[in-house]
Order: sequence, then structure tokens, then C-alpha cells
Amino acid sequence: MHAWVAACTDALYTEGAVAILHALDALSPNTQEARDVVRQMRAYVESNAARMDYPAFVAAAWPIGSDMIETQCTTLVQARLKGAGMRWTDEGAQTLATLRTVQASGQWPAFRAAHPPQARLHRSPLCPSPASPSRGTPHRAAPACSNRGTCLCPAHGTSP
Repeated sequence: MHAWVAACTDALYTEGAVAILHALDALSPNTQEARDVVRQMRAYVESNAARMDYPAFVAAAWPIGSDMIETQCTTLVQARLKGAGMRWTDEGAQTLATLRTVQASGQWPAFRAAHPPQARLHRSPLCPSPASPSRGTPHRAAPACSNRGTCLCPAHGTSP
């Protein structure tokens, strides 16, 4: 069986999914369970044939395999998200991963064109949020606030 799998693997890379379909058609399973497995495998290969067009991928010089993806995951995502003491929400981690990917791929100008800057109220421990009418808390900007010029709170202005 290992020889059959190795032959199919080689054929997949040189001929594409059609080679796997031919190999599956050539099988003669002797139990219903085995026939069901072959039928399921055939359905899987048929529905994913476009993703298994390895000869075209090689001809286009596209990388085949997961090494490059795993490396980028480590350098782009894990190195930033798994720092000492860092905790992320799913939404925050996804946002950061998206932005790091956009930056690393050189797509920042296109991303900024599609997502123009929006005025956002910056809130930080150094610059408390503006007074809430319901709370009646006055705004106090800390003298060491590093957000002067970019903070949209009443103490620092209304434009970045």
C-alpha cells in the first residue's frame, strides 16, 4: 500500500488530480466499508481538483508546501503576539496579524487607499477619556501624556 501512495504522490505533483482519480478508479475494494472510503476520497479529490493542480503551480513558480507559511506565521504573528506578558483578544490578535501581513507584503499603500484614516478617540491611562455627562467626571490630561497632537480628547484638540 505504501508503494501505491508514493506512486500517487508522485503522479499528483507531475499530472495533477486527474492521476489520483484514475488511481482510485483502478481500485477494486472488496468490502462495503472500503468502497465507501474510495467513494469519499474520489468526491474529495473531484471537489478540490483546482487546489491540486500542482503542475500548473510549479509552472507558475509558486511555492508548494507549508514551509514558507509556517515561517511567516512564526515571524509575523507569533513573534509579536507571544511576547512576555502579552494578552490578546481574538479580535485584537486578528487585527494585528492582518496589519503585520499587509505591511510585510508591501500592500500598505493599497490597504490605506481602501481603508482611509478615521478620527478615533484615543484613550490611555495617561489621558483619561473625556467627561461623560452621565458620570459628570471632568477631563484631566496628565502632563506626561504622549498623545498631545494625536489625541482627540477636548484637552488636546479635535484633529490629529
